[in-house]
Amino acid sequence: MIPESISDVSSAAYKSFIFLAGMRLDVFTFLSGRLVTAKQLAETMNVKETHIERLLYALVSIGLLKQENYKFMNTTETEQYLVKGKPDYLGNHVYVNPGLNYMNWGTGVYIADTIKKGEPHNFYDYESASFDDHLMTFRDTMPVAVKAGEELAKWFDFTQINTVADVGGASGGLVMALKKVYPHLRLRVNDLPSIAPVTETLLKEHNASDIEVNICDIVKGPLTEPCDVAVLRAVIQVISPEDAMIGIRNVAASINSGGYLLILGHVLDDSRISPIEEVGMNLIYLNWGFNSGCYNKSQYTEWIENAGLVDIVFDSLPNGDRIIKARKP
Repeated sequence: MIPESISDVSSAAYKSFIFLAGMRLDVFTFLSGRLVTAKQLAETMNVKETHIERLLYALVSIGLLKQENYKFMNTTETEQYLVKGKPDYLGNHVYVNPGLNYMNWGTGVYIADTIKKGEPHNFYDYESASFDDHLMTFRDTMPVAVKAGEELAKWFDFTQINTVADVGGASGGLVMALKKVYPHLRLRVNDLPSIAPVTETLLKEHNASDIEVNICDIVKGPLTEPCDVAVLRAVIQVISPEDAMIGIRNVAASINSGGYLLILGHVLDDSRISPIEEVGMNLIYLNWGFNSGCYNKSQYTEWIENAGLVDIVFDSLPNGDRIIKARKP
């Protein structure tokens, strides 16, 4: 008999992989408002009946679908939260988005190899990766950035703000979302020379070429132009602690007096054992970079205070991003 805690942990992956398959195939959207057989769904999705049938039963087994007389339908919960186009759709939540989970869980199985070898299993070099690699990565993750921007627009009042710099914004999705709510804002994305062309391409695809794109490297110096608000989303987590301290200081130097620094992404509690999602991501980051990771509140507080910023606030957005706000006197 396997002890309960070990059994729960060892079987948890099966539920996660079933869920991931359902999300990647968008099964819940196909089933929206319908009660259908596996054959009917297979015809709609253009897949093999025997294949989709296995997944349907698996989704029933973990409580995400209901079955009646060999027909399948969404539960009340999945109908509300996992159907694209619904107001409460969670598909672009940081911990639900199938694109992110595909990357995170796919590399997660190599954590032990990374630790054993002492080097990243799948190191992602932001400076030398090809245009096509960057384009694929940031096009896939753009919906998550857009969702972050939508939630940020609700959390922070940009009414009296003039300029916003999305530092390391890559896809530009975050500032595109801000633009819809606050059309008066002057917006720009600051990123590495290797990524800026990708940003311009994605903004053009979404008819947002009015958003500026500037080249910068926050580890090497301040931004080329000052701003009232600087946003760092999913940036600090991919650089070393030493570079994080330098980067935050350089960005802070670029913020106008009375302006704000907003850091979004993964933040560990000082205990380093919670939240569990951040603990897991902290391990996964080993596979992507040499010294990057989910830093804790005390580390962020030290770096932000050393940069001369005050009134530090830690909070969370509904999309799963932790958020840190600090003001420049």
